[in-house]
Amino acid sequence: MAAALPEQDFLGRIFGRCLAGDPIDREVSDVIRQGIPGVPKLFTYACYNPDLSREGLAALGLDHIRPEHVQKMDSVAYINEMQEVGEAAAQRYVDTQQQFVGFPH
Repeated sequence: MAAALPEQDFLGRIFGRCLAGDPIDREVSDVIRQGIPGVPKLFTYACYNPDLSREGLAALGLDHIRPEHVQKMDSVAYINEMQEVGEAAAQRYVDTQQQFVGFPH
């Protein structure tokens, strides 16, 4: 899954209208609201990937969560911690007033 993430993210940004996401690299950047000329947009796309390292969790104010508890997508034993990470990341990175202009709230 981790190896497929960058490619899927890139394809989502190319074929979709990208509303949010970190830069992919220096060449592609983030293509937010830009797209690629001549490529029709088939869907709307946003990508939020919180940093699940010790430092990344600390930056979200989640020092009490152990990174190894939330780094596996199918770790149901720690679902409450995963939800806490999702909520903290959403509060920090999702801006419905700017990123989703034109969508009903």
